[in-house]
Amino acid sequence: MAWKTVFVSQKASFSIKNKQLKISIEDEEKGKQEWTENLEDIDTILIDNLYSSFTTPMIIEASKCNVPILITDQKHDPKSIILPIYAAENILKNFYCQVEMNKRTKGKIWQNIIKAQIHNQILVLKAVNAAPEIIERMEMLLENVLIGDEKQSEAQAARIFFKELYGVDFIRKTGNPLEAANNYGSKIVASKISSTLLAYGLYPPLGVFHKTKTNFFNLSYDLIEPIRPLITYIVAQNVGDVHEELNLLMRTKLVDILNYPVFYRNRKLRLKHAIEAMVKDFVSFINERSEKLYFPEIIVNIDEMEVEEEYDSF
Repeated sequence: MAWKTVFVSQKASFSIKNKQLKISIEDEEKGKQEWTENLEDIDTILIDNLYSSFTTPMIIEASKCNVPILITDQKHDPKSIILPIYAAENILKNFYCQVEMNKRTKGKIWQNIIKAQIHNQILVLKAVNAAPEIIERMEMLLENVLIGDEKQSEAQAARIFFKELYGVDFIRKTGNPLEAANNYGSKIVASKISSTLLAYGLYPPLGVFHKTKTNFFNLSYDLIEPIRPLITYIVAQNVGDVHEELNLLMRTKLVDILNYPVFYRNRKLRLKHAIEAMVKDFVSFINERSEKLYFPEIIVNIDEMEVEEEYDSF
């Protein structure tokens, strides 16, 4: 069971030695450092610098273990992801179920996704002691989410949510440091969702709601929506670490998001394991083996943080 995230912010070289991932770093103070990791223990590799190198065998072995490799640019924005082509036994069966979803089924899926997202936003707002009238407005939006979100409850809830978390002056899509931190965390989570989708034979570009022709991760960004409030909450809790740019301290905290505890179907799991369970249940739903969709629920009470370390993955 994968449980580690490898995060490298210094110049490093990655290779394979005795079927283990070998990492070598040149440190100015400590000199050359080398160590190995079992690839089966790794869920994500994040290379957050411009000077690292890796071998072709390393990429191949990581793909065999379904380990996504993220690479950032000079602004620490993840720009590339290396994923296996497919790792599932039922590639065509699940793919055809995905392709053949009708408009109403997609509308129901999106309705459930938005309900889960607003529910998690409400949990976060309660944790930060938002005013009762704010909570009431959000609960009304939650109750009135229609199939396909025809009333655009998501957009209305987002405006309220971000203003409460980041202040009235916060404007999305302006490239500010808070937004950069949210995007950083989102791409880490999306990479985990994408690798899990591929492991089940699903096709990430074919989304339910997101349909951008140039986006390989449309379905990933559909399923991430209920998790976005957690990313926003973590950034808000560490807003003092977000300055004029996305610094190493904030990035390090966001890298650990996959280990964050959440509720999933009345179990406390790490987010990465909840994502695996979510995709598995999504596959059951589109195969008509299940009538219900499930999504991670945020935990904001520190007393509930202990999680189940043992988890039966797919």
